[in-house]
Amino acid sequence: QKFQKLCNYVHAPSSQNRYVAYQVASDWYDIPHPTNKHDSTTNNVTTNHAVENNAALLQLPWSQYDYGGNYDVANTADVITFLRHPVSRATSQFYFSKTLYWAKHDNASFLNQTFEEYLDDTRPNKWMQPLGDGESGTDFLAGIFSTEKDAWVDSDGGENDFKEYLRGNATAACLVAASRLERTTWFGLVEEVERSMKLLQLSFGLKETPQLPKSNSRLYEHPKLTSEMVRKIEKYVPKDLWLYEYARRLFNARWNYFMGEDKGNCRYVPPELPPLPDFE
Repeated sequence: QKFQKLCNYVHAPSSQNRYVAYQVASDWYDIPHPTNKHDSTTNNVTTNHAVENNAALLQLPWSQYDYGGNYDVANTADVITFLRHPVSRATSQFYFSKTLYWAKHDNASFLNQTFEEYLDDTRPNKWMQPLGDGESGTDFLAGIFSTEKDAWVDSDGGENDFKEYLRGNATAACLVAASRLERTTWFGLVEEVERSMKLLQLSFGLKETPQLPKSNSRLYEHPKLTSEMVRKIEKYVPKDLWLYEYARRLFNARWNYFMGEDKGNCRYVPPELPPLPDFE
């Protein structure tokens, strides 16, 4: 059945790159890496191969894609994604963004700030993306990013009442994101790379356990956060903290199913949802 479905990668920023999707493709197609064609009009990297007389299509994101709000992609695709703890992601994005062309071109104020200074900056025009609640996964899985043509996250391009409702109701957005995460064929956690790669192998029946390379681990090193800085970041991202806690529980439930004492012969026990925060 796997060759009759799409493999869609819901790509949250500052998590991991397309290597995971490439690894799935290369194992399925028994080639070192798929041959890719970048479509500048859709920002997709598309790979087509005829495998065992089935037309197999792998869609890989060239940039960031959310889930989409007016269709249920899990009915037609194996959905995979990588999540990162919201505090770690916010920190990483701040330092990584200092290297980007647009920041230097616009002489962005945060270029000359430490992360602590950035967190204490109360100016109303402050660039807020590292601290945006939803940026660590919730809004990607809920499919509620802006559908404007030039938006930095690619969505399905359509607006509807359900998307508007989720944007205004954080509790509902969290529950939709959790439901969609539960329906993923596989997801990984940046903080659990080794176990994530083992689950990737088991979830897709890969021949070997993939090894996730580290290409920039020393390029964007930064000072360790203080407990006060962590507290300040956490105040901004209650949705993503809640989703990450659910993801951690779901990840462990899947791990126990595959790798517990009965090695896959035991009954899968879905995790309970964490208590929802008061978003008011």
